[in-house]
Amino acid sequence: MEHESITILINRFNNVIDSLIDDFKKYNLDEEAIIFITKKTRNFVGFTNLALLNVIFKVLEDVDLRYTFDDEIKLLDEIIDNIFDNINESLDVILPDEDEEEHGHSHGHSHDHNHEHHHIDVDAVQGDITNIRENLIFLKKIVLDLGQMVISVLKFQSKNIKEDQFREDYCDFKSNIKEYKQEFDEKFK
Repeated sequence: MEHESITILINRFNNVIDSLIDDFKKYNLDEEAIIFITKKTRNFVGFTNLALLNVIFKVLEDVDLRYTFDDEIKLLDEIIDNIFDNINESLDVILPDEDEEEHGHSHGHSHDHNHEHHHIDVDAVQGDITNIRENLIFLKKIVLDLGQMVISVLKFQSKNIKEDQFREDYCDFKSNIKEYKQEFDEKFK
């Protein structure tokens, strides 16, 4: 895989995550906007978990070098899973998952399934909105660093950077991942 492809993927990820972070800040008191942004965030989490991280982790797992990323991948996977859990918990508070909601209404309630109308206590969900934003900001930081490492791996494999530069990137990355774990545990656990 070319490093330009990873760069494009990371840039798209950044654009979406920046949009979500900004939207949650800008529209945090608009009930209909919160519903829309919540659904958009749910889709983003699903996409990110399946596509983006699988592509990026795959590059690091397939590295045919003297450098291994096994410990970092395991740690990052754990941190990212926890971030997604945090985000999903808050999303479910703001707007229960439609599958769960439909199941709840299937017990003889007369509910029009064709007309979705959710009510959100905007004031009550401000903590969850803040939690989502903080987790998205943290996720962005991790994925940016992860993307930079993948680009460095691809450049090193194609001999576009010297081993000294790669080794420096590798050591910085390993150090950063340990710091992310510590920071995550302090902020979110």
